[in-house]
Amino acid sequence: MPMTPRSARGTTPGPPRTGQPAADASSRPVPVIDPYAEAVLQVVEGVGEGRATTYGDVAEVLRDAGWGGGPRSVGAVMARHGSAVAWWRVVRADGGLPVCDRSEARARHLSEGTPLTPGGRIDLVRARAVLDPPIVSGPRGSVTS
Repeated sequence: MPMTPRSARGTTPGPPRTGQPAADASSRPVPVIDPYAEAVLQVVEGVGEGRATTYGDVAEVLRDAGWGGGPRSVGAVMARHGSAVAWWRVVRADGGLPVCDRSEARARHLSEGTPLTPGGRIDLVRARAVLDPPIVSGPRGSVTS
């Protein structure tokens, strides 16, 4: 099923962090998300309930599709735009939950039945998602090996 780019879905930013009241939604500009960020979010949208992936897994799928960047680049996109997708499903390579809100991430994983280790990390052996590439290839095109 084709996906509509996030910038065309009418996504608007949250209220300003300055304590000022939010502007009327009709007067706020629709944010433009760069193509790399859009590709990251498309890959993350494909992670289903009860599953998880790592920042590195997302970066690898993007590299195979011709995008650059590594796990830290994916993390930067998730920090800025991750609230638009199931952010809690992207974890560290050791299964550690996202640092932005571990308790919320844990609650969501428990409600979805995501397998956890006794130490509270995601059991990536059982929960790792198989990722689909983004719809649009990166500037270098699809890389085949």
